Amino acid sequence: MPMAPRNRRDARDPHRAHHRPPTALGSPYGLIAIPVFAALYWGADRLWNAPDWGLIVYAGASGLAFIVYAVDKVAAKTGASRISEMALQLLALICGWPGALLAQQALRHKTAKPAFLAMFWAAAVLNAAAFLFWCSPWSGRELGAPPHVDEAAVDLTATPLDSLDPAASAPGAVTATPAPPSASRPASSPPR
Repeated sequence: MPMAPRNRRDARDPHRAHHRPPTALGSPYGLIAIPVFAALYWGADRLWNAPDWGLIVYAGASGLAFIVYAVDKVAAKTGASRISEMALQLLALICGWPGALLAQQALRHKTAKPAFLAMFWAAAVLNAAAFLFWCSPWSGRELGAPPHVDEAAVDLTATPLDSLDPAASAPGAVTATPAPPSASRPASSPPR
């Protein structure tokens, strides 16, 4: 059953009569989530050394999500085969939620279905929480962490200028190795 026009402007444009206004979950105020997540990412990077490639993953997944939303919007207008809502939600869950959120607002697509938006925001929050947990020390991850240095294998007597000595790097060159600190102490002196 077609919807009755709400006002004269809707009566003149029959396509407008079928447009539903955005719900509270689909309002443009939701865009604040993107700078909030950027601040969380920055904080995670400063506190826990978040990997730099995380930005590339979020940007790539967001770009893909925006394109997929645009394709679905065109399909909705032309009556062509649509992209499933589950696929759109999966894109949001795998780091594409910022681009999906931008597409929802820029294209006015999927902003009026409360059930879809509730699942979308659940996916976005779950993704952000998983990212923060993965960056935190509780995850036990090693990616993006500063390299582990075995202090026993580090030569503390070498200086950075030793690597610039051309005689030391010549083939067949003999270099003097300093004695270990314990051997340089006289035997009669007590250890410190």
